[in-house]
Amino acid sequence: RDFSTVPLENLTKDQRYQLALKLIDERRDRFRIAAVAAAVTAAALVVVILVAGPTDAAPGLVVRLHGPGGPADVVRQGTVLLDAGNLRLTATVGPDGQARFENLADSAYEHGVAIVVDVPGLEPATPTTLSAPPDGGAISIALRTRATPIRGRVVTDTADRRPLADVIVEFDGGAAVATTDAGGNFEIVVDRPAGTRVTVRLVHDGRVGFDDAVTLSSEQVLVLHFAGTVGP
Repeated sequence: RDFSTVPLENLTKDQRYQLALKLIDERRDRFRIAAVAAAVTAAALVVVILVAGPTDAAPGLVVRLHGPGGPADVVRQGTVLLDAGNLRLTATVGPDGQARFENLADSAYEHGVAIVVDVPGLEPATPTTLSAPPDGGAISIALRTRATPIRGRVVTDTADRRPLADVIVEFDGGAAVATTDAGGNFEIVVDRPAGTRVTVRLVHDGRVGFDDAVTLSSEQVLVLHFAGTVGP
């Protein structure tokens, strides 16, 4: 094709040969330049991909859990639920104490993302709702011992089972203390999960009338009998 643009009828055979060599050299030079340009472009593209990273994947969220002992007290069980209204995602807590949610789009945070933790015997120290992605795509949540609210009543151990007022009720070795009202009723929150067996001690006018253990439950009223004679 290159020869078609050159008048060859007046050239000798040697001149045609030299002309062919020159055209081959020029074509080789153009190929080298194109190859170098292509290599530079490809290298630049690789650098851009490595720096920018994937652009088609939405960012995720990592929820890290630790217990009452602080960050070193890693929690390695349970589940984490992300509740964003129309979007609800659940992940299992792994051996590293983390629940991972992949490809969670930023739009999920528009109406708030509530983090609901379900771990046996533990509960979040404070409720957590995210209105924007956290820095670094991860958030740490501190858990405390799940507390059990208790409703109870203290009565005498006599046949009439009279309500007894002003009785000091001590749970779990005095970790939680309440006093009965005029109807012998009390309400208290014990920092132990339901189903745990803890000590209970009743003191009235300096006298101990009950010193035993009970199983915590928030489903029923706990009735305790104060042993011994109690004045009118």
